[in-house]
Amino acid sequence: ADCVLLAMSTSSASASLRRKNFSGRARESSERCRDPRPLSVSVSVSFRNRAVAVSLLRRSSLVHARLDSYKNASTVGVGVVGGGEGVRATHVRKALETDEMSSTSELKAIDISAENFSPFGQIIGPQDDGKHFDSSDAQLVLDQGIPRFYIMRLDRRGLSFKTIVHHAKVTQCLGSTQGEAWYMAVASEDVKTPSGENMQAFRIPPGVYIKLHCGTWHAGPLFDSPDQLDFANLELSDTNDTDFNCFHFKDTATPEYHIVP
Repeated sequence: ADCVLLAMSTSSASASLRRKNFSGRARESSERCRDPRPLSVSVSVSFRNRAVAVSLLRRSSLVHARLDSYKNASTVGVGVVGGGEGVRATHVRKALETDEMSSTSELKAIDISAENFSPFGQIIGPQDDGKHFDSSDAQLVLDQGIPRFYIMRLDRRGLSFKTIVHHAKVTQCLGSTQGEAWYMAVASEDVKTPSGENMQAFRIPPGVYIKLHCGTWHAGPLFDSPDQLDFANLELSDTNDTDFNCFHFKDTATPEYHIVP
């Protein structure tokens, strides 16, 4: 055998790696594989959007990375050729260059509750008049500036997002003033690089407000209808100027996410 083909199936949550030798040209490559030495492979896969990153460790060079993808099943074929002694190790981490790789990854929204939202913040629901303050009330951090409470009017942007932000110095409270559900994707404050693996999307029903912990990553409020919604917003007067920490997904394997209701 004078060439090596690696194929990885990403149609399920556990990657299956298969290796086979064959004669002839590597698929979609004009060069023959001349180096039959063993290949060391490590694989990193994000299954939320079938995004695939492949690492090859070998004294050779990568010829191509190819993705055959049809909705729920994806196969990555990697052809390699011997690169000679000049390349001691090749580290390849590549989001495969296809339309599928640039497509939107889906996050399934779940209905918010005090329990499932607790890593990210608190929910603020109706309570009886006269109830005393306790730990179930919003625990606010507003001592790093001048608190600002206002009604924020947002245009409909759909349920997709390409950035996510956090505010390190302040808790933020948000809720729709109208009778419409809305959505938000979040990641906990200890996350360094938000991704489909550590984000969760929530559906927030009418009448429920949320408080985000300091540092909680959030994308939203998002909604698909109507054309505009008004949101009560409690933060600091300069939050959007001095404490707007934004992460862009455009430089990652998944440049956009979409919340599925």
